[in-house]
Amino acid sequence: MSEPNYFFLVGSPRSGTTLLQTMIMRAPGVTMPPELHFIHITYKRRHRMPDLRTDAGWEQAMNAIKARCAHSDIDMDHEVFAELCGQADRNYGDLFRCWLKAIGRLEQATSVGEKTPNHCEWIPELATMIPEARFVHIMRDPRDSALSQREAFGRPSLQAAVRWKRDLAMHKDCLRLMPASRYTAVRYEDLVTDPAASIERLCTFLGLTYREEMLDPAGREKKGFASYEEHKLRTLEKVTSSRIGRYKTKMGAMDVAVIEHICGPLMEEMGYTLENKPKPLAWLGMAVQTPPVIFRRIRGDRRRQKMLDKEAAHGKPVFHQEQSA
Repeated sequence: MSEPNYFFLVGSPRSGTTLLQTMIMRAPGVTMPPELHFIHITYKRRHRMPDLRTDAGWEQAMNAIKARCAHSDIDMDHEVFAELCGQADRNYGDLFRCWLKAIGRLEQATSVGEKTPNHCEWIPELATMIPEARFVHIMRDPRDSALSQREAFGRPSLQAAVRWKRDLAMHKDCLRLMPASRYTAVRYEDLVTDPAASIERLCTFLGLTYREEMLDPAGREKKGFASYEEHKLRTLEKVTSSRIGRYKTKMGAMDVAVIEHICGPLMEEMGYTLENKPKPLAWLGMAVQTPPVIFRRIRGDRRRQKMLDKEAAHGKPVFHQEQSA
């Protein structure tokens, strides 16, 4: 069984990761499933599960993958997955490779891409697991990203800003530590204002064949996301630059102040112009938003881990079913 090329798309939530995914997946020979969240259902939970080298640990990790496929509309060749896992070394890199390879097998893909925004903070680990993989990091004005996160998830601007700052710090580390042949970045604003130039450059980087239809993700056959992810339906429309700067009329001064206080220096490095709201406004916003952000994070993480424990134990999806109950 031939080995496909592997690549990862990462970035902060609501930064254009899905849009970029749906454009690239129109290239010939490419398949890209809905978000796999491999790190979060296996590697990040390694202290909650038996050692991966044991039969119990290997089975639980495989169960977590099967459950993810079931509840996120992820197609893979289950027979190929079982066969590959039976032959693989019991480590996380080989496990992930088995999953990606089984996904690509259905379409005889020559390139398998994976887009999970949260994988942005795990680039070094993923780069070690799959040494030949390439990484594309998409970034967006954090004020627009935060607005979109609030509209889609009800997420406070403080939480969005902290995440953006962390992801941009990872971007700077990757530029410093990884070769240019393995890591590159693109700005959302460049992608939507000049999609042809952005996509042609990324095709060259990823070793893909550029096709003009990649500029029209609305014409694709597969959505590239799960049926419950209604917040991604806009990617079924044509590419537009109309969502640049929406925060100016949709976001209050306090939220803008919070974001610029946290992200300001990095924003300027990336070419974003600051509005320079009063500092006391930022301090007030952070004081108001910090307690609920911490509470929601702790409560949400505990609940999420309990549901993922059930999935790893039984190989059946419970995560989104219980979330919607």
